[in-house]
Amino acid sequence: MLALARIPDNIRDRIAQQCVLGFEFSGLKADNTRVMGIALNAGGLSTHYDSKYSILWNVPENWSLEEAATVPLVYFTVYFAFFVTTKIKSGKSILIHSGTGGVGQAAIQVAFAYGLEVFTTVGSDDKKEFLLTKFPKLKPENIGNSRNTTFERMILENTKGNGVDYVLNSLTDDKLKASIRCLAKDGTLLEIGKYDMLNGTKLDMRYLTKRIKVKAVHFDDLPVDSEEMEYTYQLIDKDLKSGIIKPLNTTVFDANDVEEAFRYMASGKHIGKVLLKVRQNEDDESSLPLMALNRVFVDANETVFIAGGLGGFGMELADWLILRGCRKVMLSSKRGITSKNQFLKIELWKTYGATVKVTTADITTEQGCEQALNEASQIGPVTAIFNLAVALRDGNF
Repeated sequence: MLALARIPDNIRDRIAQQCVLGFEFSGLKADNTRVMGIALNAGGLSTHYDSKYSILWNVPENWSLEEAATVPLVYFTVYFAFFVTTKIKSGKSILIHSGTGGVGQAAIQVAFAYGLEVFTTVGSDDKKEFLLTKFPKLKPENIGNSRNTTFERMILENTKGNGVDYVLNSLTDDKLKASIRCLAKDGTLLEIGKYDMLNGTKLDMRYLTKRIKVKAVHFDDLPVDSEEMEYTYQLIDKDLKSGIIKPLNTTVFDANDVEEAFRYMASGKHIGKVLLKVRQNEDDESSLPLMALNRVFVDANETVFIAGGLGGFGMELADWLILRGCRKVMLSSKRGITSKNQFLKIELWKTYGATVKVTTADITTEQGCEQALNEASQIGPVTAIFNLAVALRDGNF
């Protein structure tokens, strides 16, 4: 959706916009532990990722890293929808759209494991045959078409006009509205798509006469240590060990074939997950040769000292460094903060997790330099000094 610009990337803050793709991965930690995880700040489309910005599970012994990469985000979405956004109950019915997609397969797997009657939709006969082979419990008459709204008639006929208790929806526009009409009284729509939310699709309030609930399934803005995130993590950990959670089907591309991979995915022909392979084998010490752009990275534990830091050039440099990982900045300026722009910029940097201090010590003297550097060292070890300070001695000509 991001690659095709169907949803904007400016919904994320400036830090997250530095790398908007790559929400899940599998790989090896420094001690060779095999892990799979969700990249909370995106950026998982890479050769290395800082694990403190991720949710990690150990990979089951009998899984390959390729299989493990198919699991984290889709199952987290499903478990968050089924057990946090709502509370599914055994014996109820659910319509799961796009059943052969990643979330679709995961949702069908979990729904059957927890005793729900499953209805689903697909886009072709081949995909229908795939689902019937993969899920023997799935009834052929419970599979509809995701390309139009004919699934509505299928649901009403097969439920004797009652509708289903839950809909896990990823379809848009008229298919979204048809999905709502498929709900039984007191039913719940679990919306995992962003398209209609971001584009302000309007819903007919008459739908609410059936006391239905419309709930958005998203956890991007929740702290990783929140009760909801921890609860979902523990549920997945338990079901990984019990064998309920299973890997999905994959189509694998080399990382340099990323454009081809996105075009293939956009065509809607894939089943399961589309993976990008960063290493040929999981035992290889290095990644495959990749086309990449070098990027400066600043250690978050080290302090950068900018003399003349509150000038136009200094503010831009500080911003540039903070977007590249710097989290400790000392700005030197004889006059201190003198404008709203300076104040607002510093407050913005603080929301990114940066510690920004201003010193007014006179760095034209040895004593002032010592004072300024001592102040900077209290934040963290000073490893870089940028001198942007000047003494202007100009006059009219």
